[in-house]
Amino acid sequence: PTLTGTWRGTWTDSRKDYNGSGGKFDCVAVADGHGGWNAEFSLGKDKILKAALKGKFESGEIVFDCTVNLGEFHGDYQFKGRVNAEVFSGAYSGPGEKGTFTMKRK
Repeated sequence: PTLTGTWRGTWTDSRKDYNGSGGKFDCVAVADGHGGWNAEFSLGKDKILKAALKGKFESGEIVFDCTVNLGEFHGDYQFKGRVNAEVFSGAYSGPGEKGTFTMKRK
C-alpha cells in the first residue's frame, strides 16, 4: 500500500461536549522522496492543513504514530492512523480537540 493519492471521507469530533460533530475530510498525499509523504488535508471548503507524515509497514499496512506540527495557530497534534489499499483511517488529538477520521481512496 501507499499513502500517495487522493482520499475522500469524513472526520468526527470525539469530545463529549461536541456530540460527534464532524464533516468532510479529504487528503492529497505525495511521496517526499525520503520514505514519507507530504499530505494536504481539506476540512470543508475553507480549511487546509499541511503535514509531513512518516509511517512504517506492518502486516500489509502503513501505520502512523507521530506528532505533526500544523503551524503556529494549530500547534502540535498526535496523529495515529493506518493505510491499506483502500482505506486511510485513524485518530488525532491536539490542543483542545480530538477526533477520528475515515477516508477511502478516490
